[in-house]
Amino acid sequence: MLLLVAGTAAINEAMLRPHHSHPLYSLINFDLGGIVAQGGPSWYPGMTAGRAKALTAHCYDPRLYGARDEEICAEPEDAIAAHAARSGEQPIGLWLNAIITAPGAYVRHRIAHLNWNWRLAVPSVPDDSVYMMSQPNDLGLRFVPNAATRAVVGAARIMAASPLGRPASWIALALGLLVAAPRLPSRRLVTALALSALLYGAGYALVSVASDLRYHLWTLLAAMLGLAVTLAERAAISRRRAMLMIAPVLIVAIVEMGALVAG
Repeated sequence: MLLLVAGTAAINEAMLRPHHSHPLYSLINFDLGGIVAQGGPSWYPGMTAGRAKALTAHCYDPRLYGARDEEICAEPEDAIAAHAARSGEQPIGLWLNAIITAPGAYVRHRIAHLNWNWRLAVPSVPDDSVYMMSQPNDLGLRFVPNAATRAVVGAARIMAASPLGRPASWIALALGLLVAAPRLPSRRLVTALALSALLYGAGYALVSVASDLRYHLWTLLAAMLGLAVTLAERAAISRRRAMLMIAPVLIVAIVEMGALVAG
């Protein structure tokens, strides 16, 4: 254990020599932009309200900020970083003031993003379950699709569009597992897994800046593990409790597929 801790510190600090990239600025920028998009005031430092609205209209989307990866969309976050370097103050003050000043706009922005992050009631499902592409490089390496890889990608897309590939489904299942857990022999394990999935997925209500499916891998895996244990011990669950466990998943699945069909 001592060697592991010492080795990790040596690699991270001495060999890789990391620098602070201030990832919190992305969250602050996304929320400031969301507040502007929802009709709230601009708290961007050194930027007029008109400029903030124009950049928000061009760069902001409830799913993420700057989806097209254009250089102009880096301007708001750069303004936050420049303010921090110039004043020596932490931009978290701007963030909190913006939320306090326009709580309604902030909540609407967060709910809209969480809907995409959980993929609950969205008109379309982002195509990010499996990536099949080549990145330009100097080594002449490239990926050549074939029938097998196309089949994998096609199956992944179908699963992602179904309730099986939606974080909202597995968060609802985690809620249901908490209902079933008290009657199981492995109640402590199932409760721990369900709470972990539920709290991890719910955490994105406050800190998420993108809606990629990969961010929910643990949400899905923890709920799946809890489900596997519960099914193995299903004899300990009454029919009424089993129906209560399944009810949140069924409700969420109806909402998911209904929004997809309507969209």
